[in-house]
Amino acid sequence: GNDPKIATKNLTKDIIDKIQVTDTKTDTEKFTGKASSDNENKSINLTIKEDKNKGLFGRVTAGYGTDERYQLSGITNYFNNDERLNILASSNNINSAGFSFDEVYDAIGRRSSGISFSSNGNFRVGDLSFGFGQGITTASNLGGSYTNSYADEAIDVTADYFYANSNSFNDTRTSRENILPGNSFFTNSTTNFDGDSNSHRATSRLEFEIDSTLKIIARPSLSITNANSLNIRNENSTDSDGNLINNSSSENRSDTDQRDFRNNLSVIKRFGKKGQYIQIGFVNQHVNNEGFAFFNSENEIFGDNPSVISVNQITDTDNVRTNLRGNIEYRLPLKEKLFLDFSYSYDYNENDNERLVFDFDTATNDFTLFNDQLSSDFRFTSIQQRPSLELSYQGKKLNFNFGGSFVNTALDNEDNIQNTTFDSDFNNGLFNARLNYRFSQSKRLFASYRSSIVIPQVNQLQPIDNITNPLNIITGNPDLDPSINHRIYFNYNNYDFKNRSGFFAYGSLTIQEDQIVTNTETDENFLRTTTYDNINGSYSAFGGASYNKQIKKDSLYTLRIRGGINSNFNNTVNFNNGARLTTKRFSISPSLRLTYNYKEQFQIEPGYSISLNSNTFSLDSFENVNFVTHNVEFKTTTYWPKNLIWGNDITYSFNGSVDSSFDRSALFWNMSLGINMWKEKANLKVLAYDLLNQNINTRRTVTQDFIQDTQGTVLQRYFLLSFTYKFDRFGNSK
Repeated sequence: GNDPKIATKNLTKDIIDKIQVTDTKTDTEKFTGKASSDNENKSINLTIKEDKNKGLFGRVTAGYGTDERYQLSGITNYFNNDERLNILASSNNINSAGFSFDEVYDAIGRRSSGISFSSNGNFRVGDLSFGFGQGITTASNLGGSYTNSYADEAIDVTADYFYANSNSFNDTRTSRENILPGNSFFTNSTTNFDGDSNSHRATSRLEFEIDSTLKIIARPSLSITNANSLNIRNENSTDSDGNLINNSSSENRSDTDQRDFRNNLSVIKRFGKKGQYIQIGFVNQHVNNEGFAFFNSENEIFGDNPSVISVNQITDTDNVRTNLRGNIEYRLPLKEKLFLDFSYSYDYNENDNERLVFDFDTATNDFTLFNDQLSSDFRFTSIQQRPSLELSYQGKKLNFNFGGSFVNTALDNEDNIQNTTFDSDFNNGLFNARLNYRFSQSKRLFASYRSSIVIPQVNQLQPIDNITNPLNIITGNPDLDPSINHRIYFNYNNYDFKNRSGFFAYGSLTIQEDQIVTNTETDENFLRTTTYDNINGSYSAFGGASYNKQIKKDSLYTLRIRGGINSNFNNTVNFNNGARLTTKRFSISPSLRLTYNYKEQFQIEPGYSISLNSNTFSLDSFENVNFVTHNVEFKTTTYWPKNLIWGNDITYSFNGSVDSSFDRSALFWNMSLGINMWKEKANLKVLAYDLLNQNINTRRTVTQDFIQDTQGTVLQRYFLLSFTYKFDRFGNSK
């Protein structure tokens, strides 16, 4: 799939011949020799030793602990020169993907996940997601992949299949201050969530090198997902004097089935003149999403005009999305290092959505009352055409590109139930530029400018009322314009990979033109109506630098020093109850980490980071928010006496932004004690997770109109005994 960690965390170091780090390239760039257009991402090429490229290796792990925590995983890799077969399986209830190989902490999904204030219970393998985003997840999966070359390596075939099953549960407590220009009101809620999902994904890549100048690449894929969930929520709101405004309770059950098929076909042809080529691509995607939901809620409104709003309904949805995209790209050499690139793309998107809502009828004791206000049956189409022209220089040290494109976007929507239609047509000019200068093998400067377009979503455009939540009625705005983002980015890199020492600096500025924002107004009964508008004035910036230094004294010790500083600034313009509100957020986070290794027998890793945060608001009724977070890390690992491995991972975190009624700090300690056996082929280990039982999941969210504190379910202390066995057979071994 698309997750390299499955490979890098399971390959053993004794089979690797060399490691090469390069700029990430597209298929076209690889085949034609075109310079990489992406300096922000790197590719790692792992070359296997020739005598190790025929055979198999793998491992199996089984573990069980307190609170019925368990871990089972296994992976087998077979090599026969160009032929490769990989099979893996895993099951656990400790929020782990199950494929990390670490002799100290391999049973833990993420070593620092427990102390992260935004930690959650979901993780990804490629484009498959486990869990629903929060809480504790029980996950099981099974996958395999096959790769081979045929016809004297003229045909390369890769195929893989992956199955994932997960169950997540999460109980949350939330406290929110809703800020209005004149006053505030407060909302407290509790939520109980439980969800299951089953996913199947099959992908393949077929690469045909017809001759040295012609290559065809096809990448079909199919994914099928079923998910069902139950969400029970209780909420109440009070005014600034503590008087009850409203309260509500709701139960939401849903069941969805999604099928997603896509195919990407690319034909690349090189010509005799150096650098000249033509590339033709075609992408088609078909997504079908069917769902059923049951929703029951009771909303009680107090005040001068008290009322009760009850909702008891079911919803059937059938959504079909079709995407067709064709593009052609041609490179014309002007001089030895100067090129002119022509391209044209045509993108067609169609969204057919049927949403039928039925209310409960007491006369028939069934859901037979058709709700035409909440139902819809629309077809939304988007057609985008983009001709582009770019001038490129590709030298040994200097590469630069400068170009522009004209983007025409046509939108059309028709709703048969709501009897609404609208259409829009947008024309925009976009520009881009990139410069890459290599001073030496380890020193380089990169700078770029790029403008991009964000088209309004159909729900933001539809001029109909969405009264799914009676306390907040949402209406689309068909007069929205697309948003244009202008982004400037640079980085400077002076890093010696061999000596693991160097300096890196980066910075970025993004300006949002005609940003699409929500505009919510709250009446005297604290009932809200929301629509969408365009607004200007928002921009954001980030930057930072890092320094790495490795000091090595023969085979006695190694010391690594890693220091850095990161900063973020956001100037966000929005609306608050009809008033224009500007929010400025600034944070700066310096950090320092040391790693000291003595004779490969003892390693110590202290680290500290602090984050200074400031939030200021343009309206006088808003109180500025400033807070500090601290994070202290201390890791130790000993490999003495021989075959005994003892690890400690201690982290102290303090989140100064969270209200004092929530847990603000935690001392998180993982400990592991393992014994290597049978010439290091096996390992018996005891793991203590969250030894002090202080793991928390508390976080604060600050926006232009509310401040919210949330605390949710999180993994807490458990002990796990596990056994791992590694096996391998290479070369002439049986």
